[in-house]
Amino acid sequence: MPLPFKTVLIVTNHVYGGRKASIHFFADDLAARGVDVVFLTVDASLVNRLRPGAQFSNLRAAPKRQWLTVAPRLTAFVQPTLIHPANLHNAALNRLSGPIYAAWPARLPAELRRRMPRCDLILVETGTCVRFLPALRRAYPDAYLAYKANDLLSTLGTHPMLQETERRMLPRFDLVAAASAGIAEALPPGAPAMVIPHGIDKTAFDTAAASPYPEGSRNMVAVGNMLFDQWVIEQLAAIAPDWTIHGFGVQWRGPNPGNVVLHGEQPFARIVPFVKFADIGIAPYAMRPQFAYLAASSLKIRQYSYCRLPIIAPAGVDWGRPNIAVYDRTPESLGAAFRRAAALPREMLSAADIPSWSESVDMLVEAYLGRPDEAMRLRA
Repeated sequence: MPLPFKTVLIVTNHVYGGRKASIHFFADDLAARGVDVVFLTVDASLVNRLRPGAQFSNLRAAPKRQWLTVAPRLTAFVQPTLIHPANLHNAALNRLSGPIYAAWPARLPAELRRRMPRCDLILVETGTCVRFLPALRRAYPDAYLAYKANDLLSTLGTHPMLQETERRMLPRFDLVAAASAGIAEALPPGAPAMVIPHGIDKTAFDTAAASPYPEGSRNMVAVGNMLFDQWVIEQLAAIAPDWTIHGFGVQWRGPNPGNVVLHGEQPFARIVPFVKFADIGIAPYAMRPQFAYLAASSLKIRQYSYCRLPIIAPAGVDWGRPNIAVYDRTPESLGAAFRRAAALPREMLSAADIPSWSESVDMLVEAYLGRPDEAMRLRA
């Protein structure tokens, strides 16, 4: 589909480089299709840069206040700040810090208007980015403003002030692109929500030809740290001692079992063959009822399913896929889920319903043009 916009500003808490999130794939697809993209990382706070853990390593390593051409038509900029609206996990401290965070400036880089004098589309990702809406409207009053709601802020455990800011700001967007119907239904009244599901990089998986695993070995893979339940991996390591479990981007505490290999943060291209040629995918979410929307929005579930992997995932959610074996977080239930997954014939699985990132971008184009598929629109 031809793209009706020429310039796009992406506002995110992610940095360009390292492990990819959905916003990186959107940026890559837009740039590959001839759009000039600025990938602006905001609220790169000193607090986060000093935090330990692999998930903050990309933030620490990224050059600050430098305009970097990271791909043809794709420019990245990281704007550092002293603090960001962090949840202090104490009701009294959150009440005291709320006014301070609310008053903390949400300024855009001084050179942004010179670098991008015109902007057709602004894509704001879930997170602290929502507080930049007034500044974005002032800088580009004619731009189409879309909010990419990949998660609920309550699930991410953000500061209450930020959640209140999102409730106030969402109705002022032209579009709220929700990654699942569950997210769209949980948004505040007045949010112009439309379901635009995550895609996957089909080309990367289709062209991966060489397995990274030793011939004859049996392997499980777990990717990502969101709601990570380490107990699941520890138990599976004991249940299946002749299997190897590979973890990417997980935050591990304490010593890991001998058959658990922790690869840390890795570029997406390195992770792809580990997923494609695994025998089982693990989605070890610490699941609660309010996280049920992950059934439709989980990127790892889509990637595992596209590779036709049997998946081990927690019960209590209607995952809507025949390749998922669920457990009730007891060793007995987890063992049964593992045995079901190990016996599942992969040739019976279908991935026909999983879109590519280009198809996800095309849905955004339909909304931009004012012709969204009515079957996907949940709230006008």
